[in-house]
Amino acid sequence: MLGVSLDRVNVLVASAVFVFVLVIYTLTKAVTLSFWDCGEFIAVSHILGVPHPPGTPLYVLIGRIFSLLPLFENIYQRVNWLSSICNAGTATFGYLIAVRLLRSAIGTGDRYSRFLVYAGSVAGALFLAFGITQWTNSVEAEVYGTTLLFLMGTLWLLLVAADHIGTPLGERISVAIVFLAVLGTGVHMTSMLIFPVLFLVLGIRRSAPDWVRYVAMAALAVLLLLIVQLSARPGEVPWQLPFLIALIVLLLYQLALNTQSRGIAIVTAGLTITALPALQAFFPFSFGVLDIVSPFTALATLGVAVYTVVQERKTAGRVSTVTLVPLTIIGTAAVLSIIGLLPLRGYDLFLLIAGVVMLSLLILLWKYLRIAHVVALLGLSTLILGVSEFKFGLAAAAIILIVGWVTRRISAAPVGLALLAIAMLGFSVQFYIPVRAVHDPIINQNEPDNWTDFVDFVERKQYGQMSMTERMFERRSEWTNQFGPHRRMGFWGFFQEQYGLTGQAFLPLLVLGILGLWQVVRRKPRSGLPLLALLLLGTVGLVLYMNFADGTRINPTTGQDYLEVRDRDYFFTPGFVVFGLAIGLGIASMIGLIRSGISSFGRGPRTVILGSLVVLFALPIYAIAENWHRCDRSRTFFAEDYAHNILASCDPNAILFVAGDNDTFPLWCLQEVGEIRRDVSVVNLSLANTRWYVKQVQTYLGLDLGLRDSQIDSLVPFRTPDGRVFRLSNQVSDRIIQNHAGRRPIHFSTSVPSNQRTYQANSIDSLLQLQGMVWSLRPDQRGRRVNVERTWSLVMDDAAGYRYRGMNDPSIFKREATMRAYSNISTTLFNLADTLRAAGSRDSAEAVVRRVIDRVPVLPEGWRYLAAMSAQAGKLAQFDSIVAIRPEAFDWREIGVFRAGAFRALQQTDSAEASLTAVLSQDPTYRPAMEDLVRFYMQMNRNNDVVRLLRQWVQANPTDGQTAEALRNLETQLRRAREAAPGNTDQ
Repeated sequence: MLGVSLDRVNVLVASAVFVFVLVIYTLTKAVTLSFWDCGEFIAVSHILGVPHPPGTPLYVLIGRIFSLLPLFENIYQRVNWLSSICNAGTATFGYLIAVRLLRSAIGTGDRYSRFLVYAGSVAGALFLAFGITQWTNSVEAEVYGTTLLFLMGTLWLLLVAADHIGTPLGERISVAIVFLAVLGTGVHMTSMLIFPVLFLVLGIRRSAPDWVRYVAMAALAVLLLLIVQLSARPGEVPWQLPFLIALIVLLLYQLALNTQSRGIAIVTAGLTITALPALQAFFPFSFGVLDIVSPFTALATLGVAVYTVVQERKTAGRVSTVTLVPLTIIGTAAVLSIIGLLPLRGYDLFLLIAGVVMLSLLILLWKYLRIAHVVALLGLSTLILGVSEFKFGLAAAAIILIVGWVTRRISAAPVGLALLAIAMLGFSVQFYIPVRAVHDPIINQNEPDNWTDFVDFVERKQYGQMSMTERMFERRSEWTNQFGPHRRMGFWGFFQEQYGLTGQAFLPLLVLGILGLWQVVRRKPRSGLPLLALLLLGTVGLVLYMNFADGTRINPTTGQDYLEVRDRDYFFTPGFVVFGLAIGLGIASMIGLIRSGISSFGRGPRTVILGSLVVLFALPIYAIAENWHRCDRSRTFFAEDYAHNILASCDPNAILFVAGDNDTFPLWCLQEVGEIRRDVSVVNLSLANTRWYVKQVQTYLGLDLGLRDSQIDSLVPFRTPDGRVFRLSNQVSDRIIQNHAGRRPIHFSTSVPSNQRTYQANSIDSLLQLQGMVWSLRPDQRGRRVNVERTWSLVMDDAAGYRYRGMNDPSIFKREATMRAYSNISTTLFNLADTLRAAGSRDSAEAVVRRVIDRVPVLPEGWRYLAAMSAQAGKLAQFDSIVAIRPEAFDWREIGVFRAGAFRALQQTDSAEASLTAVLSQDPTYRPAMEDLVRFYMQMNRNNDVVRLLRQWVQANPTDGQTAEALRNLETQLRRAREAAPGNTDQ
């Protein structure tokens, strides 16, 4: 195909991969909406709306088509299936890419070689398809499946084009590649990862020697390392880090070269001593003296490298590549280390140095470059920096090409102009955003209906004026957390759990993936380097670009830190996909190497060894089996039911304040797609901190704020006299309450924190009444905390009340988002149960708790509440049975405190004291046990025991100044009491 004779077996296997992957995706596809962005994407696809930045216009258009296909019973499933079919295509392109690479690495000279090519490619495609993150993205309405289809499809075309560079067919493929690369940004900006990879294929002549491509690849690595150096705080990154990377590169170079010299050996040894201290940033050990000597070894190693070059030039009259490469590697490392030591930092300096690097690269490789293509690619790649830069980049590239054409300096200028034109055509899909925004769809995030707002929207300036590219240089995390296993955002934590084998068992997969990459790069750099580049960009590049926060760094403006609200693994999907493919390449390559190594064996031993190794191709089946439970969405109704429960809690025609994505997007989806409770006006308090949304509260939701647009534009946060911050959202909620209370019911979702349930900077919690999963503003019901009748019916009525489908089924996987969302029901549970108990209806309170436990047994709060009730009632046997049913819901220390309460209720004071004492003897820092024992002693008038206990506590917890102060006050009071006691003669 495309200039290559048709391989029918290849076509058949590729088709089988597509069908197999699509069938499994379809079987595990979500039957309804899911949490996070999925609800929004389904809704905007249905109504042709504008989702959150950067907008994903092409996804919305394709999603609209899928929403109309009568393939499934509801719109939710139809849009979900878009991800399934796109990622089945991604797996197929992954297979085709692997086939092309393995043909170069292994060859197809005999039947067994052809088998290795096909089997390795299938294994890689299946690892690609059934990694946890990729599989999850393939069964829900998400943009990443469609994005990966564009990325892998473009990469496959690049590998095809690599064999036809300079031919008419190659030029036609180049035009298609550029169009797809830019068009893919209409799905998600992650598609821009392919832009730098285009240079490795389209920008270099086919006849260029391999070292040209290696130098271009090295330049990409240098730019990534520059981002690290220039975005780190001074001294944060070890200055030896460039030398550590240089050591790895030099070792790989020597391995590929399969030769050694005395000079290179000395350079390698010196580089090793220099680089080792950098490992202290990743591992908890110290190299001691090496920290001191490494600067000197760095200088000595550089000197040896220079001396080796000079001596070879003297003796041989020229410098060989074998000698020059080590000098270049260590020299580059030295320059990067010096840059890292300088106090200068920031985005502007990076642009300056990057410009110098690119200019130097152009000068060095000039005669090997396809200038027209390079100019065009440089022009369109400015989209990475921003839309305005893209506009000027295209114009500048067009001018250069036209001048070069007129002056006959650039003979292929028409091709370059064609690439620019097709890039503009691909980008034109973005104009759906302002065109649709003008027509005011009900979901119109940021309302980007003019050029300025459109540019800010695409550059994701939703909450500020800094683009994502600039934000890379304001690090929001510790490096070890961004690259390590830190919760919610650490790359390695997600990476090591992708392919079924986790922990130490992941290491063989890691080695296989590295081996696969090594083989395809070494055998055919023209095809292997693009894959390596995409992997580097999809891992290191995305860690740097996304710059996720780990909760350890304080924002100087807000005075607060920030931790990502959810697992951010999906942003690294391109890297996971490419590495999954590399594992398949590694399996085939390893078997190929073993086959060569045992070629002298007899036929029988060879057959046994090679036959047994074939089992490695079944590893993806293990990954499928391991990941199925976690990725299966075919029986999950959690997000739909959660949204239903919130809306069911609302009075007719209510105004509902919500806080985040998971109590907003699912509600939008039910209202716009399911046409459920559209009478409820949902006001998102997070978005209410933006002026565009404040305007939509008036125009779209029809809520009276009493503000003109010009007044909204002048709204600013301010501090109240007592120092509290009065944000835009506070001003919006105040005006809504002021203008609508008494005319429309006012509700707050239980997920809205108490500090946002305010009016005129004062808490209104005393005016709120719990009504299911919302707090209802009821000034006339002051003091009545719970609407018992309404909440009882919502919790207890199967027909008209809440839905909990699947929450009591342990065979259905519950994600963290599901658990957090459903834990909000504990607010309803505890308040209703407390109210019933206070009214003397202990049996009814217990019935409520048992009802929720029966429907949502995974919530530990219900079990703990029921256990506490049993303990307080002195029902020790019942308490023990509850703990035995769900022991994982309890902390062992908590059990001891609960048991002490049960013993007190049974008047078994000695047992109560023993239970609390036992807890503190094992953990003298457990405060609830200490406080409970203090109360017990005080009730028994055992003041000396109180003093003794507090002294023990302060000794075990020397930083607890509050308790130490309480102890001193108590000792003073007891001393005065003794002194004032009758008969005291000590004057």
